[in-house]
Amino acid sequence: RFGSRISGIGRRMTAAVTLPIVGLGAYAVKAAADVYESEDLFERAFGDMADSARAWSEEFAASVKRSAYPLRQFASTFMLMLSSMGFTQEKAMDMSQTMTQLAYDMQSAFNIPTMEQAFMELRSGLTGETEPLRKYGVVITEAAIQQYAWAKGIAKAGEELTEQEKVIARYGFILES
Repeated sequence: RFGSRISGIGRRMTAAVTLPIVGLGAYAVKAAADVYESEDLFERAFGDMADSARAWSEEFAASVKRSAYPLRQFASTFMLMLSSMGFTQEKAMDMSQTMTQLAYDMQSAFNIPTMEQAFMELRSGLTGETEPLRKYGVVITEAAIQQYAWAKGIAKAGEELTEQEKVIARYGFILES
């Protein structure tokens, strides 16, 4: 009888200790894989500029007391998006870093639950989905973007904007709002 109790206690202790350790191990493996994938995306997105972009991310992360990994992930996504729209690597990197910093600023200023949400809303605005930014007072309309582009010399007055000119105008409009 005493032996059965001790065995029962041992099984319960094993389950109480071992299962959380196994769960923690699985979480650690997944987190490590996520970091690896994020870093691989970063390297592919920034290419020859990866070292410079990494230095920027480490400096920015230290200044705002955040992990550099999600910052690099956000910047990488912006970089790939902007590069695919025809921007030069230098311009895409500059815009990516600026938009990543703006996502941090928006999260702080507007008490957005996560930086990822702020990032997604900025990404939407940059691509023309304007509704997410309205709640922050950034009202982007086609007419406003057209007027902005003409006034800033992004396009000649009266001419229809190309897709790249629209992105440049949205970018400037968002930064100035």
